[in-house]
Amino acid sequence: MNNNPLRGEGQRLLVTLLLSVMIGFLAGSVFICLIVGVIGFLLWHVVQAIRYVNWLFSDRQSIPSDIGGVWGEVYYRMIRLRTKHRKSKQRLGGYLKRFRQLTAALPDAVVVLTADKSIEWFNDTAKSLLRLRPSVDVGQRIGNLIRHPRFIDYLGSNDYQEPIQLPSPFQDNQSLLIYLIPYGAEQLLLVVRDITRLSHLEQVRKDFVANVSHELSTPLTVVSGYIEVLTQEVNDPADARYEALKQIDHQTTRMKHIVSDLLLLSRLEVAEQNAVTSKVIVPALLSDLKNQLVGLADVHQQLTFIVQDDLCLKGDERELFSAFSNLFTNALKYTPPNGEINIKWYLDGGNAVFEVKDTGNGIPAHDIPRLTERFFRVDNGRSRDKGGTGLGLAIVKHVLTHHDARLVIESQVGKGSTFKCIFPEDRVIWPVPYTFSELKSQAAKAL
Repeated sequence: MNNNPLRGEGQRLLVTLLLSVMIGFLAGSVFICLIVGVIGFLLWHVVQAIRYVNWLFSDRQSIPSDIGGVWGEVYYRMIRLRTKHRKSKQRLGGYLKRFRQLTAALPDAVVVLTADKSIEWFNDTAKSLLRLRPSVDVGQRIGNLIRHPRFIDYLGSNDYQEPIQLPSPFQDNQSLLIYLIPYGAEQLLLVVRDITRLSHLEQVRKDFVANVSHELSTPLTVVSGYIEVLTQEVNDPADARYEALKQIDHQTTRMKHIVSDLLLLSRLEVAEQNAVTSKVIVPALLSDLKNQLVGLADVHQQLTFIVQDDLCLKGDERELFSAFSNLFTNALKYTPPNGEINIKWYLDGGNAVFEVKDTGNGIPAHDIPRLTERFFRVDNGRSRDKGGTGLGLAIVKHVLTHHDARLVIESQVGKGSTFKCIFPEDRVIWPVPYTFSELKSQAAKAL
């Protein structure tokens, strides 16, 4: 094609004008002939435009033989665009075909959702796992087909960083793990995995731990009783048996604590999540906690309690006491004699916060994500010497999960640690009609 079709078109216009002028001289009317020439030139372009539109709708791939100049270039450019578009379409079609082949081979159900959470496409596994039907369910909102309340909340939360686990709404004794993955222009990829076998194995593990812990509690109690009797008989530090019995008693007590914590963890795991909604007067709970545990503090440790008296929670008092006491006990154990421990209970932007801050040795940053794992210890030797079971923070994590709360840990080696239990606004009861101080005053007057 001509590299500059406009030049050729300009030459054609110039020739038309010259011919019109020459004919006008011969006919004696140059202006009229010039006007007729220009109109004729424009009408020719109108005819070419109509032919071009008709050619576009015919979807033909060849240029008409009598077309040249600028219109020939327009035809040529459009054919190039069509060819490029056709190749791109074929390439994208190949990608889509391979994607569908890949997802069809996956053992997980895959559902493509539009921006309004409607089903656009799903693989074969979704047909069996979610009971989806291509002829009926495409275009339907996924929330109308999977009606579990937790899934509806998850779908509307727009926070898809973590998956959720649900019982299958279509088959008894089947567990599903559901991921929502945002991609593209506000689209979502729903991935559903059958984890029935893994759930069964996890339940077997929980039952095993619970049963073993329960069975160990009785013999440990018996052993502890006999050790107490023997210790009373051998009460002479010079006797070689005295130190041995002392060590046996220490280790037996430690095992009893481990068994007790394992039983508590088992109860927390089988408890219904988010079911605790009783009113808990947290200031009173913290007052009891202080009275019970302050005696464990070193005489040189500085303890500070700052408690908002009119701030309460919806929850389980026994679970919350266990979580708060574990955090307080840890601070007492790992803060040096001249250190400081600050306990706070306050409202922060609508959320209720229980905070334990100490000036202990601190925790390395790489260990913080693992602190809530069972039996994980930053320093194994020191933890055992302090009598720790390695289960305290795991218990805290489960309790907070039951209360829709989260644990935030900040620590710096050599400067101390801060543990925050942050409870959401819908768990907060504030302000209450009477503060804890006023309730105590009224109770004292009644007595």
